[in-house]
Amino acid sequence: MKKKHLFLSLVLSIFLSINAFSQFSFNDITLWAGSGTNKAALVIEWTTPDGNYVTKVWGYRWASGTKTGRDMLNAIKAIDPRIFEQAGSYGDQTVFGLGYDMDCDGFTYVAGANETGHAGDADDVYKEGWLYQGYWSYWLSANGTSWSYSNYGIANRTLTNGAWDGWRFAYAPSWTANAPRTPFTAATACGSLKSAKSASVASENTTLSASKVAEYDINISPNPCTEFINIYTDKPVQVTIIDLQGKIVLDESFTAQNPAVNVANIAKGIYTLKIITDEHTVYKRIFKN
Repeated sequence: MKKKHLFLSLVLSIFLSINAFSQFSFNDITLWAGSGTNKAALVIEWTTPDGNYVTKVWGYRWASGTKTGRDMLNAIKAIDPRIFEQAGSYGDQTVFGLGYDMDCDGFTYVAGANETGHAGDADDVYKEGWLYQGYWSYWLSANGTSWSYSNYGIANRTLTNGAWDGWRFAYAPSWTANAPRTPFTAATACGSLKSAKSASVASENTTLSASKVAEYDINISPNPCTEFINIYTDKPVQVTIIDLQGKIVLDESFTAQNPAVNVANIAKGIYTLKIITDEHTVYKRIFKN
């Protein structure tokens, strides 16, 4: 009987440890911008050249009034110089390039043609894109765990108390958007790191050793498209096309395999393609010529 109770206690202890890790909360955030009783969180995930990832989180507080996702990002950049944002040609609604100074020696940006700009320091992480390399996909959550794709620009996103915003790069040519993963470590200001730089860098880089996660995807072609876009799947799908203002311009269900979606009557531009099966939801960026 004692062995049985010991075994159950061990199982419960492991379960609680796993559950506590998965329920990342505001209490786990160490770096905050602003002040007030309202609070929100910002999660940014970068992929490293070897296919691992760095996922960081910051907090934002405000007292009253309407605040947006852009307000939060700007406030957090102001108190943490480790975050670097490169502006694009599409205004405050979009995020073009995001970087992070991993080793606290300053972030240097090196420009490149067709969105190939990169970090000058190989130890840092950075990615940019909109038309060529991919794009920063924008995600919303009420708890930091269950994410939904934001169909609006960052400046039109109104924050509410307890909200979470997330960013993760969706790579071309698939343009598949996936939500950020649970952050492993909260962001830390450089002031506390410079006194023991080598040790702290090793500590921050432990997030890079996490196992890679296979992501579900559905292939489409052509992209850019003109009259039809083919979706390669053997399952019934619900297909929704959404413009940059969040308006649904097409919403259809298909039961046949590999359906061809007629987009001839959709205006030229950039859209989000949402594909729902009985098991998965996939988001992609598409270009209509």
